[in-house]
Amino acid sequence: MKVLLWSVLVCLGASAVVRADPTIGFDDLPPDQLPVPVGYHELNWSNLYYLDGVDYPGNPSGYQAGVVSPNDVIYNAFASTGVISGGIFDFISAYATAAWNDNLQFEAQGYINGTLVYDQTNILSATAPTLIYFNFYGVDEVHLLASGGTQHAAYTNGAGEYFAVDNVSVVTYVPYAPDLLVNGDFETGDFTGWFNFGDTNYTWVTNNAFYLHSGQYGVQIGPDPTPGYLSQSLAPTEIGELYSLSFWLENF
Repeated sequence: MKVLLWSVLVCLGASAVVRADPTIGFDDLPPDQLPVPVGYHELNWSNLYYLDGVDYPGNPSGYQAGVVSPNDVIYNAFASTGVISGGIFDFISAYATAAWNDNLQFEAQGYINGTLVYDQTNILSATAPTLIYFNFYGVDEVHLLASGGTQHAAYTNGAGEYFAVDNVSVVTYVPYAPDLLVNGDFETGDFTGWFNFGDTNYTWVTNNAFYLHSGQYGVQIGPDPTPGYLSQSLAPTEIGELYSLSFWLENF
């Protein structure tokens, strides 16, 4: 099959081993109402605390109603934005419940390198968890926000725009050995580690900011009318491991 790239290949090439955490239930955390620790399940958690929803002293509440796997849920401390961040991860789904307000607006925003690429808002119940599929792929940061709604009449021991989240489904991509892929970001300023063959016209490493995703260099590529190639063998790999090869591509 003939392949033509009429485009710019932006600099970052990365190899990663996939670590899958199908469901994060938060029930393996030590008892108490504390921030979710940094590095928990290969992720960082900012302004997200956990508590025992079953035995929460303010029950009845949405914390109790939101428990899917006993006993812990996470919530947005101080009713402000919670942030989940990491290297690269897929934010697949979660169960979410309003802690105090009926019809709470629950917004999830997915970012890649500081750019907002996903934005989804759902209305939450205060009496039952809602399974939400986000399917935010390849993000490095997710913001969780809550707003609006009205106080649930039966919940008299607390108030505010709080949510409870349980059974978060993510896949995290942990960078593998840095020498598995040679010069994946082209920061040598040339094609060191790569085999450039076929039609090599209009193909070069450049420091023109238009062609960069990060760092100082990227690749501009796009021979016409015959195909050109960049090739590299990845070794060594391990039997039984699952690898993900990713790159940034921008087309005119």
